[in-house]
Amino acid sequence: MKVAIHSFTIKALKALTFLYCTLMFTFFLFYTENAYFNITDAKYHCFVWLTLGYALSCIICGSFYLFFHDSPIIFIKNQLVSLSSTDKSMLLMLGAHTITTISCEYPQYSFSGAWGRHMGLGFTILICIMYFLVSRFLTHHRILIHIFLGSCLIVGCIGILNALGIDPFHYYINVKQSQRHMFLSTIGNTTFFAHMFCLTLPIGFSLFLNASSLRKRIVYLIWTMLGFVSIYISNIDGAYLAVFAFLLYFFMNCRDAVRMKDFLFICLTALCTAKCLSLLSYGSGALVFEGVSALIVLSPFVWILIGIVLLLYLWMRKYPDKAEALPYHKIKIMVLMSAGIIILLLLVAIVYFTWLKPSASLGDLSDYLRFTDTWGHNRGYLWRVFTTDFIHSSPLERMFGKGLDCTRFIMADISGKSLATAYYDNAHNEYLQYLITSGIIGLSAYLFLWGSLIHRLHQIKHHPYATGLCAALLAHGAQAITGLNQPITTPLLFLLFAISERLLRCTSASKTADSSADDTGST
Repeated sequence: MKVAIHSFTIKALKALTFLYCTLMFTFFLFYTENAYFNITDAKYHCFVWLTLGYALSCIICGSFYLFFHDSPIIFIKNQLVSLSSTDKSMLLMLGAHTITTISCEYPQYSFSGAWGRHMGLGFTILICIMYFLVSRFLTHHRILIHIFLGSCLIVGCIGILNALGIDPFHYYINVKQSQRHMFLSTIGNTTFFAHMFCLTLPIGFSLFLNASSLRKRIVYLIWTMLGFVSIYISNIDGAYLAVFAFLLYFFMNCRDAVRMKDFLFICLTALCTAKCLSLLSYGSGALVFEGVSALIVLSPFVWILIGIVLLLYLWMRKYPDKAEALPYHKIKIMVLMSAGIIILLLLVAIVYFTWLKPSASLGDLSDYLRFTDTWGHNRGYLWRVFTTDFIHSSPLERMFGKGLDCTRFIMADISGKSLATAYYDNAHNEYLQYLITSGIIGLSAYLFLWGSLIHRLHQIKHHPYATGLCAALLAHGAQAITGLNQPITTPLLFLLFAISERLLRCTSASKTADSSADDTGST
C-alpha cells in the first residue's frame, strides 16, 4: 500500500512539474490582458497564479508522500544533506532578501515590489519554490526545451511581422506611432524581446552544432537564423554583448576541424541573414535598424567579414587534413587574448574620451566611447547617481540594500522629487540593481547562484543541452550589464536555472549508476 502511494505521488509530482513548465513555456509567453498597456502586470499575475497553483498541488501530493513515509524526518534530513552549491546559493539569496525586507525603510513595498516591477520578496519566494520543485521532479527536459524553442519561434515570427509594420493581433491600437518601435510581439518592450532570444538563441546554436542528422541540422539552422533576425530587429545594443559572449564560448569549445567548420558555417549564415535584411529594409519603410543592428545589417564593411569567413570555411572543406592539423589550442588562446585586448582598448578609449579629451569630436561613436549622463539612454546618469548613493549609504544598507525593487524610492530621495514623479524604477544594470536594493550579500548570492551553475554545466560540456544552457547563462550574464530584471523574462531565466540543476542531478545520478555497475561487474 505504501509503495503504491509513494509511486503514485512521485508520478503525480512529475506530471504536475511537466505541465507547469509547459504552461510557462507556452501560455505565459503569449498571455496578455490589454495589449502593451499593462503587459508587465499581466505577465506577473500570470506567473503568480501558475506558480501558486503548481506549488499548492505539489504540497498536497508531498503531504501524502510524507504521511505514508516510514521516516519522514530522516527523509527531510537526507534532502537537506544533498543540497548542491546552487541550492545553497538560492537559499542564501532568499535569506538575504528576507533580511533586506525586514530591515529596510519600506518593508511592505520591498515585499510586493508594487512601486517597481514586482521584483520584491514575494517574487523571490515564488522563484525559490519553482526552482526547488522543478529541479527535483522535472522529467523530459529535452521535450520541454524544444517546446520553449517552438514557442519562441512563434513569438519571433510575430515580432518580425511587427517590425515590417504588420499587426496581426492589433496590439498597436492606441499606441502612438512614435512609440511603436519600442514594442514587439507578445513580450512587449524590445529590450525584453531581445533578452528572451539571448536566452534561447545559444540553445538553438548548440543543438545545431551537436545535431546528429541532416534533418535536425536544417531545423536548428532555420531556428538559429530566426533568433539572429529577432536580435537584429530589436535594435538593442546590449543584446550584442550576449551574442559576443556565447559566440566566444562556443568558439573556445571547438575541439576539432569538424566543430570549427560548423561554427564558421552558422556564423556565415547569421551574417548573410543580416545582409538579406538590409535588402528587405529597402523595400519596407517600416523596417528600421539602429545602433549596432544598423552597423551589422546596413554597413558595407560586413561584406568583407562575410568574405573572410567564407574563404576560411571553403578552405577547411577543401583541405580537411590541413584543417585538422591546425593548432586549435593555440588559436583559441590567441583569439581569447585578442578579445581581452579589444575590451581593454575600448575601456581605455572610454576613459580617454570621457575625462582626458572630453571635447574631441567622435561623431556617432560618442554615444559609445564617451561616458556621460546621456550614455546608453541615460544609463550613465543612473549608474553614476546609484553608485554614489551606494557609497554613501549606511553599513547595513550596503550589506543588505535599501529594499527589493524600491529603486523609485531611492531615486525620489536622491532627486528630491515626489514618489509619483520619480521616473526611473530600475538601475538598468542587473548587478547594480541587486547591489543597491539587496546589498552586497544579495548580489553575492545571485552571482554564486549564476556562477555555480555555469561552472557545473561546463564540467559536463560534452552534453549538448548542458553546453546550450551554459552558453545561455553566459549570454544573460553579459546582457545583464545593460539589462533589467522584470516579471516578463526573469521567470524564464530562473526556470532555466531549475532545468539546469535538474540536468546536473540526472547526469550525476547516471554517472553514479554507471560507476556502481562497473564496480559490480569487476567484482
